[in-house]
Amino acid sequence: MDIDEREDCRSRLEKVVKVVGEQLLSYTGDVEDMGDIMDHGHDISTVDEEARNTMACALEAEFPDRDLTLQFELHPYKIKSQMHPKEPLHFVIDEIDGTTNFKRWAASSRTYRPHAAVCIAAFSSMSLESLQVGVIFTLDEQEVHSGIRLTSEFGRFRAYRNGTPLVIPSSKQGDKTNRVLVIGYSSKVRIRKAEIEKAICNLTSGAGKEKRNYRVYEGCRSSTMDIVSIIRNQYDAYIDPRAVFGDETETRLETYDVAAVLPTAYGCNLLISDIYGRPLTEYNWDDPLPLLVARPEVYNQLCDTIVELSEKGGIIPDYKEWRHILEKDRKERQKK
Repeated sequence: MDIDEREDCRSRLEKVVKVVGEQLLSYTGDVEDMGDIMDHGHDISTVDEEARNTMACALEAEFPDRDLTLQFELHPYKIKSQMHPKEPLHFVIDEIDGTTNFKRWAASSRTYRPHAAVCIAAFSSMSLESLQVGVIFTLDEQEVHSGIRLTSEFGRFRAYRNGTPLVIPSSKQGDKTNRVLVIGYSSKVRIRKAEIEKAICNLTSGAGKEKRNYRVYEGCRSSTMDIVSIIRNQYDAYIDPRAVFGDETETRLETYDVAAVLPTAYGCNLLISDIYGRPLTEYNWDDPLPLLVARPEVYNQLCDTIVELSEKGGIIPDYKEWRHILEKDRKERQKK
């Protein structure tokens, strides 16, 4: 895709997520779980079905001139092949990131907006490195955040908010405390997560009047919205080590959870890698991601702290061990 095609794709996807998001906010149907039919540990509900059908229809209406491969949470849903001359687009979709938040809101008195988002990431092929465009619609503020790739070099994106170029301050503002989200919802790994949090809380940055302490927080059950909170200047970093803590029976961060928000984050000059400081281009589009997203002034200190913990052993695997675990995981997925 050239830059004009990416801009066109972004513009169309912004319309799609807004249509789906606004329809979800007016949803008045039943809220019932329908069991795990995704084959990778995620429940599906009546709300997911509504969002999925709305999304598929909106995409086909907005892209009548392209072959589309739709992957809802990596699950093949629909392939449209009409032999159009343009190269096909691969959309990795999380129709509601923060499903639990949305379902509880939909079943409540609705005196607030849910922390959830409608998410679409466009790839030119089925690889993470081919990420071209990402678009999200935040259900709490009804904002459209998007980003497009500028060059062949991965990581160079331009960010938008409601169609207008988005620029955030190069450094944190508002207070002098470094506030870090550390994600880990499973009860089985909370002790190990606490060790990471303890190490972060012992850190300080700067000196004298510029000295800053660190504080850690839990996420909001939507990885997309957690990263948006950094863009909104509410936090300074997001650390998600769940992928290295457990196997596929555990809840882990998947590519589809964050692919749509990554272009906006890159475009806002946030630093993004795995928790070992390695680029995301080392990962396949269906790999679990041990993710670190941070403002530049705290990134190196957080990354160094995690790597040091991994080299001590016992809390998280070191990078070599993690790659061994990942390769084993890939082979297991290929068998299915």
